[in-house]
Amino acid sequence: MRQFNFKLQRLLSYRKLLTEQAKGFLAGKVGELQAARNESNELREIRNRTKEYRDKGLKTGMHAFQAVNLHEHLLRIDETVRFANEKTEKARIEVSAATEKLVEKRKEEEILKTLKKRRFDAWTRDYYRDEGKTLDDIATVKYLKDRKEK
Repeated sequence: MRQFNFKLQRLLSYRKLLTEQAKGFLAGKVGELQAARNESNELREIRNRTKEYRDKGLKTGMHAFQAVNLHEHLLRIDETVRFANEKTEKARIEVSAATEKLVEKRKEEEILKTLKKRRFDAWTRDYYRDEGKTLDDIATVKYLKDRKEK
């Protein structure tokens, strides 16, 4: 019995490997995005608490140097928040690019899988057609032999 041999199997295996690598790369970028979001959220919380502390201190009568220090601290925090937001946006763009790459790799893999399925279906039809012809020939020979013996 002959076996089905897909000549592009190595290419399909390679495409599967590339798809798995793209999944891993995307997972890493998603992790980076989540870390950047968490950092940005934490910095915003610090900024909000510092503002609350400043406002509360101004109402209760804080010293001028304390108010100036808090103001400068808030400016540094705002700058850090802006940087964290830029980092988050950059990570979001990288996740989008990695997602597009993964979609592309999956399409390439699916094309080869579809080709393999079609070739297997064609091979199966040919195999059973050839087998049917062989069985028909055997049946014809047996019939003629049985007829000759009678």
